Amino acid sequence: MNTFSWKTYVLVAIPGTLWGFSFILVDVILRELPTFTLTTIRSFISGFALLIVLYGMGGRLPPTWQDWRPHILLGIFNNALPFTLLTFGQTRIPSGLATILTSAMPLFTILLAHFYTDEKLNWMKGAGMLIGFGGIFVLVGPNALLGGGTFVGQMLIISATFCYAIGNIMIRGFFTRAAENPPASGNSGFLFLVEVATTQFIAAAIVLLPFSLLGDAPWLLRPSLGTWGAMVTLAVGNTVIAGLVYYYLIETAGSAVGATSVYLIPIAGVIGSAIFLGQAITVQAVVALAFVFAGISLVNRKSASRPA
Repeated sequence: MNTFSWKTYVLVAIPGTLWGFSFILVDVILRELPTFTLTTIRSFISGFALLIVLYGMGGRLPPTWQDWRPHILLGIFNNALPFTLLTFGQTRIPSGLATILTSAMPLFTILLAHFYTDEKLNWMKGAGMLIGFGGIFVLVGPNALLGGGTFVGQMLIISATFCYAIGNIMIRGFFTRAAENPPASGNSGFLFLVEVATTQFIAAAIVLLPFSLLGDAPWLLRPSLGTWGAMVTLAVGNTVIAGLVYYYLIETAGSAVGATSVYLIPIAGVIGSAIFLGQAITVQAVVALAFVFAGISLVNRKSASRPA
């Protein structure tokens, strides 16, 4: 059995906690900035920060348009689309509820992996998916049949989660191709992860910029200093630093250990939203979270010993 030092457990806690708290920061920023401008600025700042890290480590960006094309597609499905859907969703539902809904991402990934990878569904994974999605149905509740803004917000968050699952499958393809053709950085592992993250954030920022300029007229906005502080914290701390720690965990402790950070996202989001935003923690939310965690644990029980 593998044993890990206390430092590993601390590192596992950092990404999940920061990602969970990012929903709180988005709630704060949305008070003064509209969705497209928020997601565009977040992507630009994150991409620029990662670019500094990439070149500081001796890496570089893909040199040709042919090399950039898959990164642009990844930037759309793993950044631009989910960022936008999540942010729009948070204009209609509380951040704590949003974090629980996003925890369904591993379940969607397992489903897509059955069709696009060699990881096929079995009875245990199927049961885990049913239990996990049962938790989502508990959270959405019978009021979903009535429609309304809350239901629309929930569907936006779930759609964003599905986009992240697509992004996960695409990233697996990146590693498969990297094994056959060395990446632009000339290295694999941590540096390759930083390269992929940098390019997808830059691509997402470029894709989102026209929507911000045409839809939000950002030159007319006057966000406060506090909003800018929340934005920088979100882009650098909760996005870049959390991502780099997560990549380091994958490189040093393995993908199964790194993936446990995902379990902390809804916990941090729900507790943080209750403390800082005064949002209630309902019995329905706790039950739904338990169902989702049980489902994720079940679908990963057989595959936790092998790398993703």
